[in-house]
Amino acid sequence: MRIFTAIDLPEALLDELSLRLPTELSDTVRWAPLDQLHLTLVFIGEVSPHRLDPLLEAIAEVEFSPVSIHCREVGSFSSGILWLGVEPSEALLRLQQKLHRIIHGQGFQLPRRRYRPHITLARGKAVDAGTMAVLANRMAGFEFSFETDAFCLKSSQLRQEGAVYTTEAIFMADETAPELNPRRRQVR
Repeated sequence: MRIFTAIDLPEALLDELSLRLPTELSDTVRWAPLDQLHLTLVFIGEVSPHRLDPLLEAIAEVEFSPVSIHCREVGSFSSGILWLGVEPSEALLRLQQKLHRIIHGQGFQLPRRRYRPHITLARGKAVDAGTMAVLANRMAGFEFSFETDAFCLKSSQLRQEGAVYTTEAIFMADETAPELNPRRRQVR
């Protein structure tokens, strides 16, 4: 099972994106389904079933406060990913680093690249200047902020039409989960 930790996006942000994303680029890129958009914190990769419970227990021990997320600007990676940028706030980076440390401490080999918070909007073989110009024009001036008191562990199932994500567990911020068990975890 391929897994990762992520922050889900609020409906209001998804509604705004549905109005702004340029559908005329559908011949050039494959848009991610809006209900699958998320902010990845740590991509873990393939995990065998017997390692999942100890990993969930370790992740549940991560203490964190609600995190403010501010989205703005669009861009692309050379891999053909079009993204919506997320400002790397101190609280967001602290949460990501805590997760990275605890997951790595469980013996998982994680990517060593610097964390660049973003929301993947679409994928294409190669993103040319024209594609970026259309996206930048449609998203000009777009900004959206929200606060989250949770992150989740998601599994990813790769299919020909794209990945399908399933939420496996939700982890609540310390201040918002006193009535939950000491590990602050909800499993769906």
